[in-house]
Amino acid sequence: MIKQNSDLEVSHYQEANVRQVERLGMQPHLVRMRPLNTNGDTPELVIINAHDKTRAFRCEIGYFRMACANGLICGNSIAGFKTSHYGFDYEGLLNFISQFPSKSKEIHEQVEFMKTKDMTLDMQLDLSKNIYQYKYDFDFKDPENDPIDIQVAIREMGTALLPRRTEDNANDSWSVFNRLQENYIKGRKARIGTIRSVKNIRKLVNLNKYMWDQTLTAIN
Repeated sequence: MIKQNSDLEVSHYQEANVRQVERLGMQPHLVRMRPLNTNGDTPELVIINAHDKTRAFRCEIGYFRMACANGLICGNSIAGFKTSHYGFDYEGLLNFISQFPSKSKEIHEQVEFMKTKDMTLDMQLDLSKNIYQYKYDFDFKDPENDPIDIQVAIREMGTALLPRRTEDNANDSWSVFNRLQENYIKGRKARIGTIRSVKNIRKLVNLNKYMWDQTLTAIN
C-alpha cells in the first residue's frame, strides 16, 4: 500500500527471531524505505509492525548515514504515526506519508544544526551516561549499586564515545551523536569496556529516538 502511494523503495528489512515455529512470519519486523534513486545520506520512512496484530502499526522518520551504512531513527521532535490494527487508520497513514517531504526538510535542518554545535568532554560524558541509564535501566544514584557494576558502566560510557572512523573523531554534536548511536546500537569491544548490541526491534527504535532527543536537548 505504501509503495503504491509514494515514490519510496525498500532499503532495509529486519525481523525478530522466533522460538516457536508457528510464529514464523508473524514476528515483529522493521522496514526502512527511502526515496527512489537516492544515494548518500537521506531521510527514510521506518515501518514497525507485527502481522499477528499484537502490536500497533508504527511509522517513524529515520535517517540513513552512508559513511557507516547506519540507519538512525529520529526522536519525538519529528512526530511519528501509530495506529491499532483494529480500526486501522488508513487516512492517517496516507496523511503521514504525504508529510514525508516536509519532515525530511526538518531532519536536514536538525542535522545541520547539530553539526554547528560543539560539545565539551563533560557534555559528551553526560550524554553517554544518560543513554547508558536508559538502555540498561540503570540508576547511578541507587545506593544499592555494586561498585563493580558502576565501574563497568563508566567503562562502557567511555567506550561508547570512541570513534570508528576518522570523520567521526570530532566534537560537534552530530559526530558525537553518531559515535554514541553506532556503538550503543551495534555494540563495541574495546580495552576499556564492552558494549552489548541491541537486537530487540522495540528497544532498537526507542533507544534510537531517545538518543536523538537527548542530543538535541543537550545543545539547546
